[in-house]
Amino acid sequence: MPEVAIDEAIKVLIQDRSVMGMVSANREVYDLLKNGALVSFMNDKREQIREQIRFIDWNNIDNNDFFLVSQFWVSGDMYARRADRVGFINGIPLVSIELKASHRNLKKAYNENLRDYKSTIPQVFWFNGLIVLSNGSKSRVGTTSAEWEHFSEWKKINCEG
Repeated sequence: MPEVAIDEAIKVLIQDRSVMGMVSANREVYDLLKNGALVSFMNDKREQIREQIRFIDWNNIDNNDFFLVSQFWVSGDMYARRADRVGFINGIPLVSIELKASHRNLKKAYNENLRDYKSTIPQVFWFNGLIVLSNGSKSRVGTTSAEWEHFSEWKKINCEG
């Protein structure tokens, strides 16, 4: 794959989507992650080629790079925030994990942190596919557009803990 094609695909993926709103941007990026980006480039024979570039290999998981960052700082237009954990696949921030102390009410991770992040660093949620909120004893999982009541309890094996 020519480097120019990859560069064009990356430009499509990381373009500014702030005027779209977070949920619309998330849906657009989801489509790009699922189906890839159609890009045009010139090959060695000076022919115009159109090709679908995929960002994630959904068929062979071993072809992807996985990285989990602890205490990940993100700068927004006016504020910087530190997310507890951000999981990346091929450099794309797909998973957000917000952790609270075990004695803290889990809903505070949603009300105090996640809501703040959505308003101050919304660009992270353009790419996000999964949000995990946990206080160590209870965990909930949801998506970018989910309200608290739509975050599902993280089920444990054999109802442990």
